[in-house]
Amino acid sequence: MNKVLLGAAVLLSVASTQVMAGPNWNQASISYLSADVGDNDDIDGLGLSGTKLLNSNFFLAGSYSSLTLETFNAFGYEADADLNFLSLGVGARKAVAGNTDIYGIVSYEKIDLSISTGFGGFYSAAVDDESGYGLRVGVRSMMTPKFEINGEISYIDVLDDAETGFGFGAAYYFTNQFSVGAGYNTADDIDTLNLTGTFNF
Repeated sequence: MNKVLLGAAVLLSVASTQVMAGPNWNQASISYLSADVGDNDDIDGLGLSGTKLLNSNFFLAGSYSSLTLETFNAFGYEADADLNFLSLGVGARKAVAGNTDIYGIVSYEKIDLSISTGFGGFYSAAVDDESGYGLRVGVRSMMTPKFEINGEISYIDVLDDAETGFGFGAAYYFTNQFSVGAGYNTADDIDTLNLTGTFNF
């Protein structure tokens, strides 16, 4: 926890003192994801996310991610594991400087895990669907008109199994409408790297 708080403090302390526009909250993004889940090998997938301002202080937030692991069991038959995450929430933002916003999000969270294994020419599937809620607080700062950094602390509780995580990232705006970025998120059981393209509207 000290590491998380220190990281958030660093992000806040390095915010530029120049007067410039703050972060854009009307966005839609697509991401390539590479994740390390527990003791498994790296798995990858895609993610979709977006935010939309309702007024100057409140916004909607949503994301969907799908990760797939293809491997083989001891008998040489293919086994696939699909891990899907859905998050739908409402957030509030507040400008703390001309170029920096702090925010909080309350969300509905759903996790779907399905495993299919080939044995003797037949497939059997196991499905585990769980839902719960999430709380997030974070900061976004436009260090320059074209370069943004962000940091976030999250708490996710799904079926009485809670995890605290943190993430940070950066984005470069090629135009006012298009940016690319990279980020890293970590929690108790999963670490994720992402490469993201974002349309700002």
